[in-house]
Amino acid sequence: MDKSALQSKNKRENAPADCGLCSQNVKNNEYALQCDECNLWHHAKCLRISLEKFNRLAKMEKWFCSDCTYGIVLNRLTSVESKYTSLATLVKDMEDVKRENAELRNKVDQLCKQIDNIKLVNDRRDQYNLKNNIIIANIPESKDENLLNIVGNIAKVLGVKAEGILASHRLKGQTVNGPNVAPREIIVKLLRHDVKEKLMESFKKKRNGKLLWSEILGTTNKRGHEKKEKKSKDVNIYLKDHLTPFRSFLLRKAKRYLKEKKLAFAWVKRGSIYARKEEKSAAKHILTESDLDILVKTENAEIQNPEGNEDQSPAKDQVD
Repeated sequence: MDKSALQSKNKRENAPADCGLCSQNVKNNEYALQCDECNLWHHAKCLRISLEKFNRLAKMEKWFCSDCTYGIVLNRLTSVESKYTSLATLVKDMEDVKRENAELRNKVDQLCKQIDNIKLVNDRRDQYNLKNNIIIANIPESKDENLLNIVGNIAKVLGVKAEGILASHRLKGQTVNGPNVAPREIIVKLLRHDVKEKLMESFKKKRNGKLLWSEILGTTNKRGHEKKEKKSKDVNIYLKDHLTPFRSFLLRKAKRYLKEKKLAFAWVKRGSIYARKEEKSAAKHILTESDLDILVKTENAEIQNPEGNEDQSPAKDQVD
C-alpha cells in the first residue's frame, strides 16, 4: 500500500508526534494510527499488526487504542452497572410500594369490617327501638279518617284486645287517591311488645282467609262513612314488622332474588330476615348483604337457624 494513499486520519501532520507505545517520533513515512479518543499516534509495528490489518483499521471511521478501548468499555460497564443499580433500586421501591399497598388493603379491610360491625350494632339497636311497631298496608286514605279507630277495628277483627296504642300515622309522602296507586302505609306504635306479637300471629293465621277492608269497616260506628267506603273496591289489608331502612333494603333484595328464582323463600320474623335457597334447605338468618349474596351462590345452604324455621312464606307482603 502506498503510504501517501493512506486516509488523512492516519497521516501525521508536519508537527512532531511521539508514539504512545514506544515514545519515539512518528515520521510521516511510517505506518501509524491515531486514536480518536486520546489523539496519540501508535506505530503499526508497535501495535504488532500486519499491513493488511493496518489497512482495515485505517479505513475505519474511528479507531481507539487499547488503553482507550479498555476505558470506553469500562465506562460502558460502569454505566450499565449504574443503570442496573438504579433498576434494582426501582424494583426494591416497587416491592416496598407493593408491600405497603398490601398493608393498606389489609387495614382498609379491617376498617371495613369494623364499620360493618358498627352498622350491625346500630341496626340491631334501631330495630330494637322498632320492636313494638307495626306497619299496616293498603288501608284506603280519606280526609276524615281516624287511624286510632281503624287500628282498634283491625285488632277487634283479629281477636286481639288493642291495649296501649301510643301513636299511629301515615308515612310521609304525597297523598294520592287514584285507584291504581297504593295508599300510604300506617305506622302503629304499641306500648307492649306482647300485644304486637299477638296481632302479628293472629294476622298470619288469618292471612289464608285474607283480611279485607270491608271487615274493618264492618266494625265502625260511622254507618254513613261505612256505606260510602263499601261502594269502593274491596282490598286486602296487610300487617308487617316495621323494619329499619337497612333491613328493608335486604328484604327488597331478597324479593328480587325470589322473582329471579334464585331463592325459594324469604320472610320476616320478629324483625329479622330469613331465607331458604331451596324448599328443603336450611333457613339462613340474613344479617348483611353479603349473607344474601353468598346464600344465592351456594348450592346447598347447611346453616341451621331454628328460630327462622317456623314461617316459610315467600314474604310477598313483607316489602317496604
